[in-house]
Amino acid sequence: MGKVYLVGAGPGNPELITVRGMELIKDCDAILYDDLCGEKLLSYASAKTKKIYVGKRSGRHYKEQSQINNILVRMAKEYNRVVRLKGGDPYVFGRGAEEIQALAEHEIAWEVVPGVSSATAVPELAGIPVTHRGVSRSFHIITGHTKEGAGLCDYTTLANLSGTLVFLMGLEAIRKISKELIAHGMDGVTPAAVISCGGLPQQRIVRGKLKEIAKLSEQNKMTSPAIIVVGNTASYNLLDKGKKTVGVIATRRLYKKMERQLEAEGIQTRWICKMEVERKEDELRRLSNHLEQLHQYGWIIFVSQNAIRLFFEEVARKQIDYRKLAGVRFGVVGEASNEELSRYGFVADFVPSKSNIVSLANEFVTDIVRKEHGGKRVMVIHAVRGNDALVNTLRKNAIPYEDFKIYDVVGKTGEEPGDDKPDLLAFLSASGVDDYAKKEQFQLQVPIACIGDATAKELEKYHKKADLIAQQMDVEGLKEVILSYFNNERNEEGYG
Repeated sequence: MGKVYLVGAGPGNPELITVRGMELIKDCDAILYDDLCGEKLLSYASAKTKKIYVGKRSGRHYKEQSQINNILVRMAKEYNRVVRLKGGDPYVFGRGAEEIQALAEHEIAWEVVPGVSSATAVPELAGIPVTHRGVSRSFHIITGHTKEGAGLCDYTTLANLSGTLVFLMGLEAIRKISKELIAHGMDGVTPAAVISCGGLPQQRIVRGKLKEIAKLSEQNKMTSPAIIVVGNTASYNLLDKGKKTVGVIATRRLYKKMERQLEAEGIQTRWICKMEVERKEDELRRLSNHLEQLHQYGWIIFVSQNAIRLFFEEVARKQIDYRKLAGVRFGVVGEASNEELSRYGFVADFVPSKSNIVSLANEFVTDIVRKEHGGKRVMVIHAVRGNDALVNTLRKNAIPYEDFKIYDVVGKTGEEPGDDKPDLLAFLSASGVDDYAKKEQFQLQVPIACIGDATAKELEKYHKKADLIAQQMDVEGLKEVILSYFNNERNEEGYG
């Protein structure tokens, strides 16, 4: 018989979970989670951890509470350490007590790990203090969602309280809540706010008077999960206006690197266009055939980290003996790609002095091939919509080559920008520019940063110009030009 840990996930931002909660996620055998637990938190669990979704939302329950209780009991009998991950705090309208009672009935051991409650954290993250000296000496948490047919609450009492009212899960009932509070004596001009997706990148806030907050919420298409705040402190907006946000258009892997780099510098990131690597099977089959002819090649040049990864995946699929690569030398576009290559046990024989395609092309031809070329071909591994500077230079210099465009990078819908509009857009590929333009049509009028000249040139097709271009074609290079830009901006505004 195992032990169950009821862990509060906090208000949504994975950085706000407790240390104890994070330790348990990393070390558990099974985890049951719901809608309010972010994907990023689950990523900290082991790949071997059994993950079970038991989400519930008003009007569309995936699992009823009785089913969740039964699953929890069953998991405790099968696994040693079971985490039940719940948004906010397990005991603040999280039905945690009901789950504990079910465990107790079966004599299953448990531990409760408190979480940061969304009742206080979400208003704080929206710049609203739930208490403030001389304004609000108390706050009251009310559920906006009860069992079917049950009365919501005692509106006479609530309407006459002097503190701040915080309604959880009340968006569907917002019109009734505001109407009843006013009908029972609360002034219609009392400040109110609705916070949607609090603590998440797509957080949105609507403020107004109690008598109009339902209409404003509908007009602004506020969505669940949402919290309603009513009281004088709801008019406060204590947010840091100096914090910068960068909207990133990149693959998951590059976005995560960018996120770590920028957030270490106090800059927020938003993944507003999710680029995904799409394999080109016809080209991969052609590459597969040429892997049988490696003796004809003197060099293999990788123009990106994705090219390296997909190449070696094909080598593994074909069960090519690494010893057949002994007579081939490798070239990469920069140190980040060299690091990726090292994951497969190889070190690049050629890395250009500057991490960009033009330097790769010119230096490779000038310094290497002209001096050492012995008639063998050059294999170029790159993307469908990548920079063709290398193959063009090889062709111009009559150097035999075979190029394989084995993947494309295509854009998918990303995070809603929320109220926190990015201060800058960062494009990490030319294909990202193309796909973002088709989806968003550059509605955000903000400065643009690009990796490399090819990405910047792609912008010109849409009558846009890059404000910043990182000639060092990796995340580190892009981070540096963004930091320099924001620092200069602050100095010009007089922040020192």
